[in-house]
Amino acid sequence: MLKNLIFSLSVGLVLIILTTVIVAYGKGYRIDLQKKSVGPTGLLVATSYPNGAQIFGNGKLISATNSTVSLPPGWYDLKIIKEGYLPWDKRVKIQGEIVTKADALLFPTSPELKPLTQRGIESPKVSPDGSRLAFIIPLDKTATAGAEIKNKTGVWVLDLKDGNVLFARDPRQIATSNYPYDFTQSLLYWSPDTKQVLVVKKSKDEKTKKTILISSYLLDTDKLNSFPTLVSNPEEIMTSWKEDFALKQSDILKPFPETVKYIATASAKKVNLSPDELKLLYVATNSGTLPQVIIPPMIGTNSTPETRNLKPGGIYVYDLKEDKNYLLGMQKELDEGEIEDLYNPTTRIGWYTDSNHLYWVRKDGIFISEFDGMNKTPVYTGSFENNFVYPWPSGNRLIILTNYNKSAGQLPNLYSINLR
Repeated sequence: MLKNLIFSLSVGLVLIILTTVIVAYGKGYRIDLQKKSVGPTGLLVATSYPNGAQIFGNGKLISATNSTVSLPPGWYDLKIIKEGYLPWDKRVKIQGEIVTKADALLFPTSPELKPLTQRGIESPKVSPDGSRLAFIIPLDKTATAGAEIKNKTGVWVLDLKDGNVLFARDPRQIATSNYPYDFTQSLLYWSPDTKQVLVVKKSKDEKTKKTILISSYLLDTDKLNSFPTLVSNPEEIMTSWKEDFALKQSDILKPFPETVKYIATASAKKVNLSPDELKLLYVATNSGTLPQVIIPPMIGTNSTPETRNLKPGGIYVYDLKEDKNYLLGMQKELDEGEIEDLYNPTTRIGWYTDSNHLYWVRKDGIFISEFDGMNKTPVYTGSFENNFVYPWPSGNRLIILTNYNKSAGQLPNLYSINLR
């Protein structure tokens, strides 16, 4: 009887010990033979696109991507490397019993360049939702080209939603530059619903030095406008569109905490939402402090140091999901440029389509970084014009405006930079 009791207690004790060991192991506890101690480790979940890359931690190879690795707590300089792709670097903090994620988007060392237009274009403009791109093929009045070529001049729209350039639709002509309609050297403006494009042509009076309106037309984007609608009040239409767009932005901002929404909008300019509507990119105009909204702070979040004290001219990203605010740099570092804006053709920094990255347009090239400003990678160092850079909706490529025939007096064309 006593033996049975002792045996039962022994079995129960062994089961309790085994269960405790299994639970501790699952939480990341490991035996350190050198220190002769037991302590918690953290779990690093590292992925890469494309996969099959090597993971280095503090200079040592620790594993391959798309795997989970147990590491002692501490700061690690991670590097993810794959042949034919630019390396990914980031400093991350590993915490005991906490899962830390590292998602590396790798870019090719030699991206492919593919032309999207051939005849030379003007005034490229991307729609507010990023699904369409409008541009003008100008009318060359000195050329002796035939009617077929002349009929190709006018306003065109390229649909970007198909993603893959190989299977993308060809540009569609929505207006032709024939008398009395001449869209050459005009500016294009999209309606917030992308159903219309406003074409505005202005000139400067040599005597008064004032800008005067030459012509303005309203075009439907889903058909060829044989008789474009002439408008005399383009400024009123643009003001109305801006108001509609601002209203839409205001609705999207509703999920953000009131204090964050107030400070990030009242004390900032050029507020730009990420495509998933969970992050804000903005330039602060005044000093201020963002109060902590999630108390206590979440664990296992992005370990990049944040700042909640705003400085005038600072470029920031606020992450709604984790309630964190990151300083990316000062506006003067971008040559006094602006962040992406619907009605401003000069774009210096904007959201990449996955909402986890930003693209930067600088004099020395085009860069893509994490949304917190880390791992800024040069993806293109060739020539491009008018700061026109925009990500294809699928995220597979960038669209740029460049000119390889300047000596021949040719206008620039649109090209795609293949990044996948």
